[in-house]
Amino acid sequence: MPAFRAVALLGVLLLTACAPPPSPEPASLRFIGTWRCDMTTMVFTRNSYSPSPDEAGMPIRQIETRGDETTMTFDNNYQITVKMNGTDQMSWLSGATGDAQQCTRIAGAT
Repeated sequence: MPAFRAVALLGVLLLTACAPPPSPEPASLRFIGTWRCDMTTMVFTRNSYSPSPDEAGMPIRQIETRGDETTMTFDNNYQITVKMNGTDQMSWLSGATGDAQQCTRIAGAT
């Protein structure tokens, strides 16, 4: 019986180690939705970002939130940062190009 418990405990530890990291709390995902920005309309889901509604979403690999700012990391270490300015306003910044846009929510969660 003790050997069975040890094997069961090892299995639980292995499953825990292989589990994906916990999802951010919904409060840090206020950017989810569709946004009309200076140069385009962007779409954010819990797991992806589309720079326009016609483009396939890029998978978000990592999310880091500090206050009202959220930095998302994508493949090839591409990053964007969004800053919430109230419920329906957002600033968007590309870490690669330095481009910045002001955005207004047109659909999605608030």
